[in-house]
Amino acid sequence: MFQSGLNVIDKLVAKYGLSLNGNNPFKAVTKLSKEQADSASLNLPYCMYNKVKSLTPHDDATLIRFFLPDRHARLAAFLIVNGHIVEQVYYQRDKKYVTACKKIQRELDLQLASPALFAA
Repeated sequence: MFQSGLNVIDKLVAKYGLSLNGNNPFKAVTKLSKEQADSASLNLPYCMYNKVKSLTPHDDATLIRFFLPDRHARLAAFLIVNGHIVEQVYYQRDKKYVTACKKIQRELDLQLASPALFAA
């Protein structure tokens, strides 16, 4: 069972999971292309905007964003290109939240490394 160290995040993961697809109040998954980088609706951080702008037509890119629905706040965003996390942003600056985000990132890395184990 996933444990982040914060009860609020543990409850959200237990309820919604950390899969690499699907949208819910805790997580939003968006497939990206180079043309979408300019979309104001994505509200990409500058570092991610630059990575998306440099994509080739053959790159498979996905943006996964995590939220804290009770606080109406962003938690973290991960840009995955060709099966690897190439950029991450942790929005919450408190040390406990940063640690929790790192644990979420490790879990996503595990899923990317062996997708057959986590197929839904």
